[in-house]
Amino acid sequence: MTQSFAVLEFYQESNSFNPKPMGWRHFEACSVGWGRQMAEKASADSAVGGMRAALANSSADARPLYLGSAIGMCGGRIADDVLQRFWEGITGQARLLDTSVDGVLLILHGACAAQSHDDVEGWILEAARAQFGDVPFVLALDHHANITRTMMRHADVIVGYRTEPHYPYETGLRATRILLAMLTEGLRPAMAWRKIPMITPMDRFETNAGPMQRLFDLAIAAESEPGVLDVSPFPMQPWLDVAEGGWAVVAVTDGTADPQLVADKIAAAAWEMRSEFWESTGVTTEHALADFRPGNGMLVLHDTGDSVFAGSTGASVALLEALLRDAPDVPALISVADSAAVACAWEAGAGARTAVRLGGDAISTATLDLAADVVGLTEGPVTFDPFYALDSVDEGRSALLRVGPHLINVSEIAVFGGNDPALYARYGIDPGMAKLAVVKIAADYNRFGRWRTGKIRVNSPGCSQHDLAALPFTRVPRPIYGLDHGVAWSVGTR
Repeated sequence: MTQSFAVLEFYQESNSFNPKPMGWRHFEACSVGWGRQMAEKASADSAVGGMRAALANSSADARPLYLGSAIGMCGGRIADDVLQRFWEGITGQARLLDTSVDGVLLILHGACAAQSHDDVEGWILEAARAQFGDVPFVLALDHHANITRTMMRHADVIVGYRTEPHYPYETGLRATRILLAMLTEGLRPAMAWRKIPMITPMDRFETNAGPMQRLFDLAIAAESEPGVLDVSPFPMQPWLDVAEGGWAVVAVTDGTADPQLVADKIAAAAWEMRSEFWESTGVTTEHALADFRPGNGMLVLHDTGDSVFAGSTGASVALLEALLRDAPDVPALISVADSAAVACAWEAGAGARTAVRLGGDAISTATLDLAADVVGLTEGPVTFDPFYALDSVDEGRSALLRVGPHLINVSEIAVFGGNDPALYARYGIDPGMAKLAVVKIAADYNRFGRWRTGKIRVNSPGCSQHDLAALPFTRVPRPIYGLDHGVAWSVGTR
């Protein structure tokens, strides 16, 4: 008999220090789809794409029931009505099903918080359990998730991404394979976790080098042990100030091996490496361009403190100020989210010269008053090469401003923050003409890779800054390594 499993997706990464709540408009700017719309919108390299590959390569008689997907990328805590609206859509789709649900695949982020809820994923899991009952629940997460007691209580299996930059397809593949075994082969997995009182900046989060590579290699190697199905380290993204915040490791076995021993082994390794995760590879904004000399190709500056892919506002002008000061004659690309500046540019019109004030984010409140030429105006979606489950984004009205040789992409809301060359190319310019490009992202997603000949990670100020101790944490459990001195811990500590 065909086994049917519900599929639902809610993806948003919250930055507690971004004071702007994220509303439903931001999700619509990225991707919202109900029922078959969810299936149609999902890209081949998304977690849903991995799910489809698992089904295509399996003899299991099973089919997905698409309920809904809402992708908001990153920002401040979501507004409470967003969560309610999403769940009303899910339950509405569930009422339309023509069959019972034998299992549930949940594709969530894991580090999403709402105005009134620290643990959105736990809230969704609890609601889904009430809706679908005692059936297998498999949860696929970004590995920057914050694992909570509620998640562990309501999920049968939790798996996380293995790479930074992320590859959701692979995680969807792993999660679905386990779910299919539960539905059609009688698998009854055992799962355990270990929470680690640790928080670290993002400098060492990429999994292709350094301590994070070693940690994930250890986790993958542990899966070769008899009975071990999956081992997922969860180095929580550090700008999440919530009651259960901190790193974690989750292990899943087939029941013949003890998952707690496996989780403890990897957690102990993470703790031993803790100081390495605090080694910074960045430079200050004052030194980012001190020795820059234009040459062949493009130097890419990572504005880590204002990373929109870490939930920052996208409104900081710290690196724009550095460009104007240290590279005033060098063609550069940079993006700033500023709805007032967009309104000013639209009022002036394309081809006009206008005075604009840019900047003023939550942490670095500096602003710049500039005289700028309005190169062009756009509104509506812009398409680009697929990224996660997205191939387009709508940042509202936008404008391209020119100040000297610098081109500034100004948008009403920050979704991509200038991190894709398509956001400049839509104005008819060649992004490759620039000698400098500022991306508001910490990780090396390399969207400017065809031109890039060098990169600099800048420890700039902002909601996603490297200096975590300077941020106003009030909710994470204390003491916690990274914010407090002399933290003692071992895997035997409860």
